[in-house]
Order: sequence, then C-alpha cells, then structure tokens
Amino acid sequence: MAKAQDKELAKALKLIRLYSNMKSATLAEKIGLSSGYTSEIEGGLKTVSIDILKRYEKVFGIEPQFIM
Repeated sequence: MAKAQDKELAKALKLIRLYSNMKSATLAEKIGLSSGYTSEIEGGLKTVSIDILKRYEKVFGIEPQFIM
C-alpha cells in the first residue's frame, strides 16, 4: 500500500492529466506504460518512480516542484 505522500502525488498527477483534457490511454502511450499501470499510479496503488515522474513532466511540460 502506498504512503499518504504517494497518494497525494497520485492525485496531483491525475488532476494534471484531467486538466490537460487527456485520456488515460493517450497518456499511457505517451509515457510508455500500459493504461492499466497508469491507472494504478493515478489511483495511488503504485508508487511513482523518479523515472515515471520525469515522463509526466516531459509530457505536460511541468517543472517537478509544481507537481510535488
């Protein structure tokens, strides 16, 4: 189970995607993950690695300090 901080990060990543009006499947394709795994990340079921966080940053053009 993910820690509280991980769940807050997951919520932030999902909100960024929704705000950008991007479908989960589209994001998954852009960051090179399955849509199921992306869904688990955004649901707080998987811990977000630095590598995955950098992929989100690249897709959305957001600096890390604005995500965390």
